[in-house]
Amino acid sequence: MHKKISVLALWMVLFFGAFGALAAEADIKKAEDLMRQGKAAEAYSLLRPLAAENAGNVDFDYLLGIAALDSGNPNEALNALERVLAVNPAHMGARLDLGRTYYALGALDLAKQEFERVRAANPPEAASNVVAKYLTAIEERSKEQKRAVAGYLEAGVGYDDNITSVTSTFQGGTQQAFGAAFNATGNAIRRKAGFLNLGGGIDFTAAVTDTISFTAGFDARQRFYDPKSAPVEPAPRPAAGDVPRDNSAYDSQTLDGRVGVLARLMPNFHFGFHLKRQEFRQDGDTPITPGQQRTTADRNTDAAAWDMRYSLTPETHVGAFFQYANNRYPTLDTQDTDQVLYGLSFLQTLQRQGNPVIFASVFQSEDYALRPQNPPLNTTDVSKKITGLRLYGQYSVMEHTDVSAGFGYSRREDQTRFSRSTLIPFGEDDTYEFALGVNWRFRPLWSLRGQLQHTKNESNLSLYSFKRTEASVTVRRDFR
Repeated sequence: MHKKISVLALWMVLFFGAFGALAAEADIKKAEDLMRQGKAAEAYSLLRPLAAENAGNVDFDYLLGIAALDSGNPNEALNALERVLAVNPAHMGARLDLGRTYYALGALDLAKQEFERVRAANPPEAASNVVAKYLTAIEERSKEQKRAVAGYLEAGVGYDDNITSVTSTFQGGTQQAFGAAFNATGNAIRRKAGFLNLGGGIDFTAAVTDTISFTAGFDARQRFYDPKSAPVEPAPRPAAGDVPRDNSAYDSQTLDGRVGVLARLMPNFHFGFHLKRQEFRQDGDTPITPGQQRTTADRNTDAAAWDMRYSLTPETHVGAFFQYANNRYPTLDTQDTDQVLYGLSFLQTLQRQGNPVIFASVFQSEDYALRPQNPPLNTTDVSKKITGLRLYGQYSVMEHTDVSAGFGYSRREDQTRFSRSTLIPFGEDDTYEFALGVNWRFRPLWSLRGQLQHTKNESNLSLYSFKRTEASVTVRRDFR
């Protein structure tokens, strides 16, 4: 009985194996017909699932390679065509298409090398004409890539329902943290207002070699709050000889500058190193005590950062990043820190309707305070550790319109005792961020973006628990 079952199972395996082989052969034949009809994307969708079992077959790999290349998947084409040439280095068709693949990937030096090898082999006239056209295009493209400048200008309006990111239960928060209830004053008052955003930036790229480029960029952004769009409750007390500050005290300016080097170490491996400088300016409210220096949110940050990206497949990319930064606060040096930030990223694009994009990253930052908060009374400081993740998805609902959604979570843990409270030793915060957006490219180089973002911070110190929602609409003009 067992022998009969084994024989039957063997026949079933042979039958279905032969059936699968016939089905695969039919799909390959259909893919060949589709390529003759100029339908590379359809051919690629048939061939790709068969790659695991047919990789190493020269004819299959060559067909997969040209289907992938002509359907906009050069990384997959690179793998397939390299397999062809590993078995048959004299396959001039594969070498010609490998040159085309390198060209599509932007590896112009490697593309030129392959085209010159084909030309040296005295190919037929049609192939020679293709090689000549690509070599001319490489020369022209190389000249264009030596220097490139791009910029943008944007303007937007929006509404912020908690400008100062403060709790709605200030007295209860101070009671829990310090054992006494205080009234909210100055920067601790919850404010809400409409705003106007203005911004612009420029990026410069200069090719040093075919694989190494120098980059530099600068961005400037300004936010103006409507000073009287909403009442402030309770009203801030004026300082002697001064007047109450309105919402315009929270107008902000941000300047970002950067220089760096980008390197393509392999066709599917990219590396970047950048030096950055950011200056943020925001006045904050008038001090309550006469003669007291205003404590602003001004911050200067200098950073050195590197990142790498590796393409596992044409649609799948992984990366890693690291940054060391100095955060300095001109009017509140007890907040000064040195920061280390590091993490991993993942990007997945899907070859289907809507061109979905999924991005995820995990990160951790550690801030090391330079000095105690209340010298020389104690040694507590603002050292902290933050661990988090970011998720982002995008989908094209129409040819020129994308919708997006984002989620972020981070956990802050104070690293010194009583850093934010005299009663609770260590503060712990969980921050959740949600964002929805739509981007409409209504004309070439023009776009209109709408975004809704909500932030919720939950802390074991209720003084730091808050909710904040911001909505904005921005129009942008790119220059290339």
